[in-house]
Amino acid sequence: MSEEMLSGYHPRAVEHAWDAWWSKKGFYTADPKAAAEAGEDGRFVIVIPPPNVTGSLHLGHGLTCSIQDALCRWHRMHGRPVMWLPGTDHAGIATQTVVERRLAKDEGKTRHDLGREDFLKRVWEWKEQYGGRIVDQLKHLGVSVDWTRERFTMDESLSVAVTEAFCRMHAKGLIYRDTRMVNWCCALNSAISDIEVDTLELDKPTRLSVPGHDPAKKYEFGTIISFAYPVEDSDERVVVATTRLETMLGDVAVAVHPEDPRYTHLHGKHVVHPFNGKKLPIICDDVLVDMAFGTGAVKITPAHDPNDFACGRRNGLPEVVILNDDGTMNSECAQFAGMRRYDAREAVQAALAEKGLYVGTAPNKMSIATCSRTGDLIEPMLKPQWWVNCKDMAERATAAVRNGDLTILPDMHEATWYRWLDDCRDWCISRQLWWGHRIPAYHAEVDGEVSETADRWVVARTEAEAKTIAAERFGVSEDKVTLKQDEDVLDTWFSSGLFPFSTFGWPEKTADLDGFFPNSLLETGHDILFFWVARMVMLGLELTDTLPFRTVYLHAMVRDKYGRKMSKSLGNVIDPLEVINGCPLAKLHAKLEAGNLPPKEVAKAKAGQTKEFPEGIPECGADALRFGLLSYTLQGRDINLSIGNVVAHRHFCNKLWNATRFAMNAFEDYTHDTPTDSILGALAAAAAAQGSTTVADTDAAVEAATAGTAAVAAAAAASSADTDVSAVTAALASASFASRPGYKAPVGSTGPITVDAPAAGGKALVLAPRDRWILSRLNAACRSTELAMRSFAFAEACSAAHHFWLEDLCDVYLELTKPVFRGEDEAAKHAARLVLYTCLDRGLRLLHPMMPFVTEELWQRLPGRGAEAAPGVPDPESIMISTWPLPVKGMDAPELDAQMTRAMGAIRSIRTLRTQASLRPSANADVILTVTDAEARSVLETFAEDISTLGSTDNLRIVDAAGFKAPRGCAMEVADDAIVALVNLSGLVDTEQELARLSKQQEKKQSAVESLNKRMEGAGWDKIPEEVREKDEEAKRKLDDELAAISKAIALMEAMQKAAATEE
Repeated sequence: MSEEMLSGYHPRAVEHAWDAWWSKKGFYTADPKAAAEAGEDGRFVIVIPPPNVTGSLHLGHGLTCSIQDALCRWHRMHGRPVMWLPGTDHAGIATQTVVERRLAKDEGKTRHDLGREDFLKRVWEWKEQYGGRIVDQLKHLGVSVDWTRERFTMDESLSVAVTEAFCRMHAKGLIYRDTRMVNWCCALNSAISDIEVDTLELDKPTRLSVPGHDPAKKYEFGTIISFAYPVEDSDERVVVATTRLETMLGDVAVAVHPEDPRYTHLHGKHVVHPFNGKKLPIICDDVLVDMAFGTGAVKITPAHDPNDFACGRRNGLPEVVILNDDGTMNSECAQFAGMRRYDAREAVQAALAEKGLYVGTAPNKMSIATCSRTGDLIEPMLKPQWWVNCKDMAERATAAVRNGDLTILPDMHEATWYRWLDDCRDWCISRQLWWGHRIPAYHAEVDGEVSETADRWVVARTEAEAKTIAAERFGVSEDKVTLKQDEDVLDTWFSSGLFPFSTFGWPEKTADLDGFFPNSLLETGHDILFFWVARMVMLGLELTDTLPFRTVYLHAMVRDKYGRKMSKSLGNVIDPLEVINGCPLAKLHAKLEAGNLPPKEVAKAKAGQTKEFPEGIPECGADALRFGLLSYTLQGRDINLSIGNVVAHRHFCNKLWNATRFAMNAFEDYTHDTPTDSILGALAAAAAAQGSTTVADTDAAVEAATAGTAAVAAAAAASSADTDVSAVTAALASASFASRPGYKAPVGSTGPITVDAPAAGGKALVLAPRDRWILSRLNAACRSTELAMRSFAFAEACSAAHHFWLEDLCDVYLELTKPVFRGEDEAAKHAARLVLYTCLDRGLRLLHPMMPFVTEELWQRLPGRGAEAAPGVPDPESIMISTWPLPVKGMDAPELDAQMTRAMGAIRSIRTLRTQASLRPSANADVILTVTDAEARSVLETFAEDISTLGSTDNLRIVDAAGFKAPRGCAMEVADDAIVALVNLSGLVDTEQELARLSKQQEKKQSAVESLNKRMEGAGWDKIPEEVREKDEEAKRKLDDELAAISKAIALMEAMQKAAATEE
């Protein structure tokens, strides 16, 4: 790159152009022929969970994209053909609702004022105007999707697939029409799916506002109302109870238990409805009725309660619907007809009381179903709809997991899979909307005769085909048939369930379908395991007789730092762009005001934002956000994300930037005339010649365990091969998530992990111990990251790469090379340059899947871009198509690692003593290291030069502890059982001044501790919000640690004063 490197890292400057360049170069575009030739095990195919075109991505989507992009970039660098298909979902209810609201607000019209055709034009216009927002967000995140294959679920080709799927399944009897119970949203005038239903838990009587009712009025919920039905021709009454009193207008019977002696004499008799005068039978039902609950008598409303519906079907009862689609009471409701349902509830209670039939109201804990789109209260309603018979498909889907053909990770989600699918109910796929895939079913009138019988519904791919089928079915000519297409559209999840194969051209046999289906992996949040994942598996098996993917990885949910669910009303829903670009508080507030929240909720959300982001959200960049999300991704655990931690990862990016800037200065006189792979080969050969070895892959597991991969540690016991890690992988899988027989490892999770070193190039090298050590640490980081990526352990992959860069390379090796590059030893400089170059080159590759932008920027600035990667092999144009850095044979140095660990212990002791004495960095204090054995002496002598560098001393002595007498003014710190560090502070510290300063610090910290203790021990501590308590407890721990350090420093100063006084 010709542009001068900025003095510091600025995410916007780094990230603004790379995505467009990657895309223009075709790095994202997949080749179906290459994928087909590679086969299922040699390619990587994944489809993006299509976000709703209506909205904007949140941090949950950010996590999904970060995981999937990391996997795609990792597989791509392994040389596998990669297809990552992007797309958006038409989101029937959400999109139609948004457009209808805008139409009402801007023009005061409803969709019915426009008519279906014109309204749909408006929706398409809205989609074209605002649908690109998600694409913009995805590009800012750096997702390497194949934009040439972007799909929208209402695209013509996908619509063809939806129609074909419906027709095929109807022909097999899997799709049918029936009148059954649905979740009805009166505000939408539509049935909705279970996933669009939220639950409101009430512990006590509560008054609530209800959409569609008087906004100034609230209605009581959380109660149960008892009333009496008079028994026909008797003074006796039967008392029943209900939480939904208005439904008594649709009662058709009263049920009792056949063995309940209280009602034996009433078997076969009737009660009289007080408002319509109908005689309601007293029936016996031992399935529904619990004799011990309430009065033992239950009112039956088959059209408005799922349990009553089942009872009604068992007993042949009529099904009386009492609500219009908009939630008003219909003509079945006598004097209550036309009322809103909750106004009717109050009116019915008053009328019952007037008749002397009201018994009483009692508190009742209850769950209220609400529509997630409108907030309206859901009504169970009997409606004629189209249904999918899921029984056989669900059995195939569960068998696929039980047989090991389909792997669900983490495997704790298998229980949910079995629970849902073993008891899978038929799926209502009708939606009373205009936006969506219109159901390909036509109601036929034959020769002017109208009939509502089921056979009058004709399912066909086109209207012409439907007319032909109807004419044949009813034995008439086509001109006698009049068709009317069903007004309803299909549930959005139906079209989404076809996404893994409809997007590649199904039902046609296309090159894309051949190359990219089945997919390799489905990655998504665990909250839609049933609603989307299970339906993809069921529909894939049914329509293609193939599993659409063989592995499902379910990530956890993203919550705020307090563990709270992201909610608009809490003000903690964050757009990824607000973190990437930064966002002032005023803009966060403005977004709330422009939304659809009620004024009270807006005020509450603003307060939450002001508390959490008083200065707004700082600019962090996409790399920091991605790394932050991935770093929290521990299997099975929700992610409590703190923006403060994302800011810390921006600082890590700055560390990478500064490390590379330092290296560029070191490379100033360096001519990169040797292919990169040859440099690697030369270093490996030199390391091996000087004692480095190859760590068997069992040691790789140990290395990874030190970075936090517990599952990899468990794999160590099962591993023995040098280059074949199949045993490691198997044990890893068993330890983490796949212990059942028949487990199939995900794509890319098997194969050799240690590769042969390339052929050496250039002149022979002599490496210093520090050089061999950092190469060994690099090898360990490559090994740990590879194993972590193979097991979807993204947090561990981030930890391994982060540890290498921050703690090994930046904090140690770069500091150790500074005197080398300032010195006169040209051979040492040459070796250090090659080692540093290799660490940067491979270290950046290691980070690239997690942090694509900054790694590309820095990698492009390294010497040698455009030269050869290996003899006769051109340098890759981009880091994203470079070779993934597997550990190299001959570069491991486990003994040297252990020695350096001991040397670093001595360095930490020296630094601790300097810190306690408040020595300036430039203060050159004499250092003595005492040893008790030859091994310790050997270690310290090997790294003496490096200990001097990091210990900031020009005078280091290593002496035997036996008989040694420390000079006066020395402070002492034990490094380990054989090494003691002494720093001579004579003439470097004013003990009186230091004691005064430390005492003042101690007093201030002690006062803060006492204040915290008083609050934590006071009354009401347990009532303080948990996040506040946790904050105080963390502050207390920090203060205690600081006081302990101050006490130690005071003791040191006092000991020095005492020694000085003795000397005098």
